[in-house]
Amino acid sequence: MMSSKLVRDKIPEITAAQGKAYRFNIASKDEMLDLLIHKLQEETSEFIEDNNAEELADILEVVLSMASEIGIDESELFEIMKKKRERNGGFSKGIVMEFTP
Repeated sequence: MMSSKLVRDKIPEITAAQGKAYRFNIASKDEMLDLLIHKLQEETSEFIEDNNAEELADILEVVLSMASEIGIDESELFEIMKKKRERNGGFSKGIVMEFTP
């Protein structure tokens, strides 16, 4: 059974230069958001394990690609984030809401 995953744009050239032979195809527009969702899950799991900036950058790259897929450019996404932060705050204070039954 063949498995597949979304990879960064330069991976075909990088793997070829390393002498590794993989098959690649281009995802259809209909597949792309689902592939990005799976990639986000993968990158989030890697960040949870490693807690490093590289994995965090991968998460941001995937999120920006997801935004593009739904028609939102990077500056618009950051503007939405800024407005939401102004309205509701961020997460810097570490406030935890407790729920009681």
